[in-house]
Amino acid sequence: MKQPLLALSTILKHVVVTVLTMFLFCLGIMSAVAGESATNKPAVLFVTHWGRANGANEAYLKRLLDAGMTVSSAKMDIVTPEFLAKFDVVVIPALPPVDPNANRAGFSSISPAANEKLLAALDGYLNAGGGLLFAGPLWGWDIGWAHMEASNAYLKKWNVEVVPELVLDKQNFFKQPIFLQQIYSFTRNIPASPVSEGVSMVWYPVDVNNNGGAAPPSTAALKLGSEWTVVVKGDDTAGSYPITNRTTAAIAEQPNLFKNAPPFAAIREAGKGRLAIMAISPVHTIWGYAHPVWQGVAMTEGDGYRKSDLAHLFDNLYCWLGAARDGKTVGGYVMTADEARGKVPWARGKAKPIDWTKPTWASIAEGVLTPSAPTNNMPYGPPALGLKHYRGLLGARTALTGGKGTVAEYVTEGKKAGLHFIIFAEDFEKLTPESWTRFKTECTAASSDDFLAIPGFEWRNPLGDRAITAGPVAYPDSSVFAPGTKRIVHQAEFWFAAGAPMNLSCSSTNLTPLWNLRNVNAFPVEVWENGKRTEDNFKEYLYDQAR
Repeated sequence: MKQPLLALSTILKHVVVTVLTMFLFCLGIMSAVAGESATNKPAVLFVTHWGRANGANEAYLKRLLDAGMTVSSAKMDIVTPEFLAKFDVVVIPALPPVDPNANRAGFSSISPAANEKLLAALDGYLNAGGGLLFAGPLWGWDIGWAHMEASNAYLKKWNVEVVPELVLDKQNFFKQPIFLQQIYSFTRNIPASPVSEGVSMVWYPVDVNNNGGAAPPSTAALKLGSEWTVVVKGDDTAGSYPITNRTTAAIAEQPNLFKNAPPFAAIREAGKGRLAIMAISPVHTIWGYAHPVWQGVAMTEGDGYRKSDLAHLFDNLYCWLGAARDGKTVGGYVMTADEARGKVPWARGKAKPIDWTKPTWASIAEGVLTPSAPTNNMPYGPPALGLKHYRGLLGARTALTGGKGTVAEYVTEGKKAGLHFIIFAEDFEKLTPESWTRFKTECTAASSDDFLAIPGFEWRNPLGDRAITAGPVAYPDSSVFAPGTKRIVHQAEFWFAAGAPMNLSCSSTNLTPLWNLRNVNAFPVEVWENGKRTEDNFKEYLYDQAR
C-alpha cells in the first residue's frame, strides 16, 4: 500500500517543480514587460482638429505627466515629417476625408494634395521607427462615417479594417443611472500580449449616437490580418452587430462578422515602426477622460464595483509603441513650460489690432472680424447692416403652474411693451400630459404674424440643475424620469455634455464676435427672478451693437 503513495508523492513533486518553473518563466515575461513600462517614458503627440487641442484634455495630460511621459498636442494642419519626428508616439483619432474644395489640411476635410503629404508623413514616421495609434472611430455625428472611411483607406495597406459593426454584449452591460444614461459592456477577454500586463477587465461603450444622423459605433469591431496581435476582445457573449440604418441608428438583431468575441483593439509591427488601433470612441477615452458626465466608466471606474483597466491599457500601448528598437530615429521632444504643467495652449494665430473707439462697424467692413465666407442665408450684425432684431421675454410662468396670469394676458402686455415673443417656462413638475397639451393649444391661439407665444417648461435633473425646453415638443416619456419623481435623468445634449468646444464662424486672426455665436445666440439684456432684476446688461448690449 505504500508504493502508490510514494509514486503519488513523486508525481506531486514533479508537478510542483513544473508549475513553479512555469510560474517563474511567466513571471520573467511579466517582469520584462513591466520593466519596459517602468523605464520607457515616451514622448506622445495627440493630433486633433480644434484651435484648443482637444486630442487629449488637460486631466488626461496630467495623468501621463505624472507617469513621467512627455506630452504635446497639435492641430492636423501642422503635421509635418519634421514635427512628427520629435515624438516616440503619435495618437490620431481618425483621418480626415478628402475634399477637392478643402483649402488646407484640417480635420473636417483635407485637400487631395494635403492628403498626399499627410499620408506620406505618416508612412515616413513609421519607417523611422515611430509608433502610431489610431484611437477612433469618431462618435457624435454622422460625419464620423467619412472619417472612418478615410482611416480605412489608409489602414488597408496594413491589413486591417474598422468594421461598421457595433461590439455589443447583451448579457453583460451597465447603464448610467444619471447624466446621459450611456450603456457600457465589459470584457475579461484580454489575450496575453506585450501590452496586457496589469489589464484584466475593460469596459467599453455599446451604442450608436443618433444626433442628426447615426454616427459610427461607439465601439467597433476590427477585421484583422494575421500580422496583428489582438489586445482586447469582447467576451464570448458579445458579437458585432451591423448598423442597418444610418439615419435612425437602427441595429441588426443578429451579429454578423463576429458571432462572439469580436476584437476591438490590436497591435502589430510595421516595418521599423509599430502600429496600434483602439476602436473605441475617444469621447469615452482620451477626449472625455475625467469628464463628470462619463463618470470614468470606460477608462477607470467601471460600474463602481468592477473597475476598468482601459486607461492602464492605453499607458501600456504608449510604452510599447514608443519603446527603443533597432532602426528607430524618432523622439526627443522637449515640452514647453505650459505643456510641462499639463496646460493645453490655445492656437489663434496672430491677432490684428482692433480700434474699439470706432462707433461704427468699420472693422467689419475692413474684414477684420468678418467670417471668410459668410453665407447669404445667415446674415449677421446689428440693425445698421439690415438685420432685424427681435425683443422678447424668456421665463414667463402662468397661473397654471404657480405663476400669475394666462397666456393671453401675457401676450396682451407683451405687445404693449413692444415685445415680439414670449417664451414660457412652466414648472414641469406641476404639468401633466393633458395640461401641457392644452397649454400648447393656448400658445398657438395667442400667436400671430407679429407675435409668438412659445410654450416651454423648466425642468430639473436629480442634482437640481435647472434647464428650459421650449417649443411644441411632446410631453416626455416617463422612462426619462428618476424613480418616483419628475426629475429628468436622460439628458441628451451630447455636444455640451462631452465638453467639446462650439463649432463657430471665426476669422483666422481674431476671436469670434459675440453676434456670430450662432449656437448660443441668446443675449439676455435683463434677467429678473422673483420680481428682482438680477442682471442688467443693457449698456453692454448697446456697446456691442455699436461696434
